[in-house]
Amino acid sequence: MKSLKHLTEEIPRVGSRKSFNEYVRGMTNEYLEEARIKLEKSLQEAIDEYELTLKGAKQVRRKQYHTRLGTIHVKRKAYPHEGKWVCLADEHLSLPEESWLADVEELACVLGVNHDFANAQNLFEKWTRVKVSDHGLANRVEEVGDELFEEAKATPPAELAPLETSLTRQVRKPKEKRRVYLEVDGIMVPTREKKKDSPTGYQ
Repeated sequence: MKSLKHLTEEIPRVGSRKSFNEYVRGMTNEYLEEARIKLEKSLQEAIDEYELTLKGAKQVRRKQYHTRLGTIHVKRKAYPHEGKWVCLADEHLSLPEESWLADVEELACVLGVNHDFANAQNLFEKWTRVKVSDHGLANRVEEVGDELFEEAKATPPAELAPLETSLTRQVRKPKEKRRVYLEVDGIMVPTREKKKDSPTGYQ
């Protein structure tokens, strides 16, 4: 990796804003690519080291992860486990099942919602260096939308307590008091008022 002094010497002494922007972009991409290669190599070495302790592998599976550094590619061996083939290194290293890491996925969704997918794909590749087709970007955005929709459906809505104010107390409909009658031996016994309508003289 280049030293800061070396980079300073490379900065264009005279040039337009466009040429300086291109220089910064090129330098950034160079640093990101170096970091991507380092991450990819380190992850593959960790996978290989763990798999040296295992036996019985008969398959090799490839995996890619879309990260903020770009896309990294790794290979893992699959082993028979409980009636199916499993890449044990994934669980050992806590590798995600999804190829899209959260930060990159978030950016894809923001661009996909606010732009047409062709333009969103161009911006996404420019900012992340992850190469994906506009169709692939659209599919991922729609998958995330479906997942969020299902989560929202499964979550019960929060109960909203009515707002208590002096105005609501004034305009609130008064509660009606219930009138209760008790009947004893066929006679209606009033709890509030008397009326001489029943055969006994009172109701």
